[in-house]
Amino acid sequence: MEGLTILCNRNPQQKKPHSTFPTIVLAKVLILALTLAGCAKELAQDLGLARSEEPGGIPYEVKITGAPDEEMEELLLLVSALAGDDPPALVTSGLIRRRAEEDIPNLLKALHSRGYYKAEMQVEVSEGKPPLDVNYTVIPGPRFTLAQVRILVDAEPEYKAGLPSPQELGMEIGQGFRSEWVPEAQKRIRQALASQGYPFAEAAYEAVADFASNSMHITFTAQPGPFARFGETDIAMPEGLDLSPDYVRSKLPWKPGEAFDAQALAQARNNLLGTGLFSYAQFAYPEQVGENEELPLRLELRERPPRTVRAGGTYSTDLGPGVELGWEHRNLLGEGESLSVGLEANFVNRILESTYREPFFLFRENQSLILTARAADEQPEAYRSQSIDLSGVVERYIFRRTRIAGGLGFTLLNVDDPISDQDNYALFYLPLLIARDTRDNILDPGGGSLLSADGAPYYEVFGESNWFFKYTTNAQFYWSLMDEKRLILATRARFGQIPGQELSTVPATIRFYAGGGGSVRGYEYKTLSTLVDGDPVGGRSLLETSAELRWRFLDDWGLVTFLDGGRAYTDIVPDFKETYFWGTGLGVRYYTDFGPIRADLAFPLNRREEFDSHFQFYISIGQSF
Repeated sequence: MEGLTILCNRNPQQKKPHSTFPTIVLAKVLILALTLAGCAKELAQDLGLARSEEPGGIPYEVKITGAPDEEMEELLLLVSALAGDDPPALVTSGLIRRRAEEDIPNLLKALHSRGYYKAEMQVEVSEGKPPLDVNYTVIPGPRFTLAQVRILVDAEPEYKAGLPSPQELGMEIGQGFRSEWVPEAQKRIRQALASQGYPFAEAAYEAVADFASNSMHITFTAQPGPFARFGETDIAMPEGLDLSPDYVRSKLPWKPGEAFDAQALAQARNNLLGTGLFSYAQFAYPEQVGENEELPLRLELRERPPRTVRAGGTYSTDLGPGVELGWEHRNLLGEGESLSVGLEANFVNRILESTYREPFFLFRENQSLILTARAADEQPEAYRSQSIDLSGVVERYIFRRTRIAGGLGFTLLNVDDPISDQDNYALFYLPLLIARDTRDNILDPGGGSLLSADGAPYYEVFGESNWFFKYTTNAQFYWSLMDEKRLILATRARFGQIPGQELSTVPATIRFYAGGGGSVRGYEYKTLSTLVDGDPVGGRSLLETSAELRWRFLDDWGLVTFLDGGRAYTDIVPDFKETYFWGTGLGVRYYTDFGPIRADLAFPLNRREEFDSHFQFYISIGQSF
């Protein structure tokens, strides 16, 4: 937005308010960048800036007094040309004074953009020995508050969409006015209409400043434009790509004739890029609606190499150094079939796993067959085991972000643990899953949530032919607390139970455990349960909770602080008289194109002196949850 137009109820002698400015968040980031670059040494000293130290220039120091708050003071220094990152080299005090006076209109614009429409400003330049003092004095006056927001529609008779409320526009009645609310509200109105069949919607506004009541009144007028439906999609397939167009169409979450939805376009693009087959996916459409209200689309795709080889490393004090290797083919038979093989090895676990995924299973869109084979040698503190697992499940998206899955699995297991007399197991099981995932990024979520429930009934062939059931529920939420997702609050809760058998008759590898980098940081892997002769034995129920504050203070770097809690309980109902283990700590994040690299230092708050270390350290790829 080039400027915020204000219609003022005011006296003729009063000056007209000025327009918009960079946001406070951008100001803080730039000020931080200046500080790190060594260019804001004096800013840290009462926010004064010594300038023009180049040969031929007179040194001077810019100060702001009378600003209504610290953020406003920082913003004024940011927009001042004299206090900027590249100030002019001025050779006389007269030139400094003239440039200081030329700064005043921009400084008043900054004050107006925060609602100080009656603000006045004076500047004084000292005489005498350099450095000269350039002192701006602010008389802010009252801050105008937002008194009214109206949303009108300039629509034709066939208009059939809803509009967001003032609260959904992010405008707070009674709060001090901020001019950046206006373009953001216009954007949200356009987005709301574009998701309800109006791809060419616009939103005009009128802002009135009432100088008698020191208040702002904003009126938005939505201009929907013509209603549109999805037409046919012309797919521009990359030359030489051996892939069925039907597979591409299966990733489009609409059918021709449905109301146009800009969010569906974004979801389709994510679906296509998520296959790993494309490096680029972009939709285009004409600027006018065709016959029958239909809007034809053109989809341009660029191929990504279908094969990927991965290699990575991890480290934690409980598992030691680790290596992760993988190979994947994402278009094995020309219909989007994928085959992956992965190896994970560290001092505790050695796991080899292969997965085959076939889309369009039984000719159903949004339905896939997933076949998995897994061989593992695991030696945590709780048990020693070798296992082979085979499973096949059918996964189907019943809604855009909601999927269900069910199938059949078989496990051969040899395990040694402190409380079971049985070493060998043969288990049939029926894996079940329902999950709703609205996260905006899997490796580094900045918003949305993940809600899931999974479980399986098990039948043990050897021994006493035991039946039992295991299920787990999981909830993860992510909130953005600052613009551009610079500060994220992430929370997690997990609960599970194993009804049907006593603890000793449930194979040790299937029991619940807590502790470790993906559970309760600060404690060793799978150790937070009842101990028998110093060994953890797991449990028939589990409760875990976590909260993590993630601050991305630079483009590539971030800091986190976290609190984890959890325990596995012997009984099917958690006994809260037993110790619930808490861990806390700090972490560093380095952000890359493939996700953040994390390093966490965690401390146990309920340390068992004979068992737990004073701290645990973790390095891996991706956020902790």
